[in-house]
Amino acid sequence: ASSQYQTPSGVQACKQDGSEVAAQWLGLTGDVKVHRNISKESSTYQLTAGSSGTFENMSMSVTLSENRSILGFYSISHNGARATMKMSVYVDGTEDATGRSIASAADYHGIFGLFAQDLPSGNHALKVNYSVDQNVQSNPSNWAGFGMTVVELPPRSSVSKTELRSSDFPQSKFSATTDWLAVPSLSLSKTLTVGGQCVIFYSVNLEDNKSSIKTRLTIDGKEAPGSRSQSLGRGQTTLSGTWMGLLAAGDHSVEVDYQSHTEGQWTQSDWQNFSITFVAIAE
Repeated sequence: ASSQYQTPSGVQACKQDGSEVAAQWLGLTGDVKVHRNISKESSTYQLTAGSSGTFENMSMSVTLSENRSILGFYSISHNGARATMKMSVYVDGTEDATGRSIASAADYHGIFGLFAQDLPSGNHALKVNYSVDQNVQSNPSNWAGFGMTVVELPPRSSVSKTELRSSDFPQSKFSATTDWLAVPSLSLSKTLTVGGQCVIFYSVNLEDNKSSIKTRLTIDGKEAPGSRSQSLGRGQTTLSGTWMGLLAAGDHSVEVDYQSHTEGQWTQSDWQNFSITFVAIAE
């Protein structure tokens, strides 16, 4: 089946606890609800080396009246974080490793992640956890802030994933290449019974990376526009990309490709996670 790369047109409305918000980027209609927890950094906080926990009130409770798929996003921008920071998402006390992100020691951090799950009806607790390798004391700024958004997708939506850990990789090294090569085993096949809106995203977490590496998403053998990512080879990094649009009914194949100027190691620790998530949105 051929892919249809189209962007939703028109501003559709979805509900956020009774109020309407623009949802043009997903093109959603019908019974959709958006949950947000957004705040600005207004006071100094400290994180202790080797510590972990929920990051600065980045948590929420979501009650589903029926079985639903959710799509979530978090973003953390702050000053004074001279430490390597690892972020992860927990749903009902269990980590969703597809939402992992890592950033090297720097004066400024911008860390974000996407996650999606099929959940049963009932109450669900979601949170973003952190771990740091050095002490961190923030410097309050009007620019800094934290946000977590969760969208309840229409009924009969579905989430499919391919997730790899270090031990899953058939080879530990990547090649020096100017050609696009497939990241080993990082692919996914999906059959759509009807065509419609889809969201596809990937994440490649690297530690101790010394190579300048580029990644992209391909759908049915064609590059997904806007899905490229690049690391400058300065240590820990997360390469990620997202595509949203219409796909026709039928069979679809998705993979992540890479280029690198030098050879390097895919895997350096068990924490690393490599994933593709395919969200089919029913309307």
